[in-house]
Amino acid sequence: MKTVYLFTNTFPYGINSETFIEEEMRVAGNLGLHIVVLPLHRKKVCRCVPSNVEICNSLADTSFIKKIYIACLMLFSLHFWKMLWIKDRPRSPNEFYQGIKYLYGSFWISSFLSSHKYIFKQGSVFYSYWFNHTPLGLGWRIKKDEYYRDFVLYTRAHRYDVYERQIGSYIPYRKEALAYLKGVFCVAKEGKIFLQKCYPNYAEKIFLSHLGVSTKEQYNKKVKKVADISFISCSSLTAVKRVDFIFKRINSFCVAHPQLCISWTHIGGGPLLRELQALIENKSKNLNVILTGYISNSDVKQLYMMNDFDLFVNMSLSEGIPVSIMEAISFGIPIIATNVGGNAEIVNDETGVLIPVNIDQAAFNETVSDIMNKMDILKISTILCYQNEFNADKNYHCFYNQITL
Repeated sequence: MKTVYLFTNTFPYGINSETFIEEEMRVAGNLGLHIVVLPLHRKKVCRCVPSNVEICNSLADTSFIKKIYIACLMLFSLHFWKMLWIKDRPRSPNEFYQGIKYLYGSFWISSFLSSHKYIFKQGSVFYSYWFNHTPLGLGWRIKKDEYYRDFVLYTRAHRYDVYERQIGSYIPYRKEALAYLKGVFCVAKEGKIFLQKCYPNYAEKIFLSHLGVSTKEQYNKKVKKVADISFISCSSLTAVKRVDFIFKRINSFCVAHPQLCISWTHIGGGPLLRELQALIENKSKNLNVILTGYISNSDVKQLYMMNDFDLFVNMSLSEGIPVSIMEAISFGIPIIATNVGGNAEIVNDETGVLIPVNIDQAAFNETVSDIMNKMDILKISTILCYQNEFNADKNYHCFYNQITL
């Protein structure tokens, strides 16, 4: 039985962190593999995983004294000082700080492997869920230590770990990490193209591998409509997600159509909850608003099963390919989403409409009306798009076949 060591940030710990890995583990758990998950950090809540998925807490349980020792190793290393002089060096104090943080993470990973050989079965697969410090630390150990010489190394790449400098971050020694990696699996085509352009010498190692979601036939059963138009959105309540902008556009749509009974449900919580609640106090009379707060992924699917939502709305300023949109189209819900990041890979003529980031009210109203006029066709085509491109069973079967050959 092939063993895959999956390095995460916190999964399976935490209520709402790295939730998209749950679906991947459900599929991978049925592939005859032995999967060991090594989170970097632990939280109080631990989610359930399939029986053949093992959780190893040794990395997260690294002692404080050991962490101090690792920091000293880093400070006296050539990699630390060379970071200031390489061509792709930090360009600001914040980037320098980020570089130190990620470089420390690489030393942490490498040191852990050096002292915990007994955990790792030779001839196995190292799989980093993020293209951050982890691949570099794993690569160092594969290069330096004979014990790990026959391990193969893969990583996924999402968004912050692809365009890190666009968000004011910095991950050092990307080319060195790429030299150690056998494959980088980008979750969005845009990310794949970007990395291939930045690192043309490693283009043949960079692939596209969409994430996926699952659904069941009973989730698509017909339920009674309780509103003329029902909107749904799902995201954290943070500035980049612009949930307040979603409310403003929907609320003004309601004002323009007082004869309609309209509902809007938002799934997710976050730091801007109070600000959103204050806005909602002045909502239109014909708008019913439901804020669910954070709910589990199974509860999200149950909500979709029990309600007939017409439109999923995403007004984010930055995205990869949102799993929330994948889930929506799996239930046949058309999408209105801003044309940012990887949204264009999932929102098209078959699944909905891409809109400008700062869409005006008239254009938003027209977009809603256009989609409602062709709702029957879109509900069918969205499900077909899901089945062809974002089906969890198909996508994760393919991914694990590639990394375990």
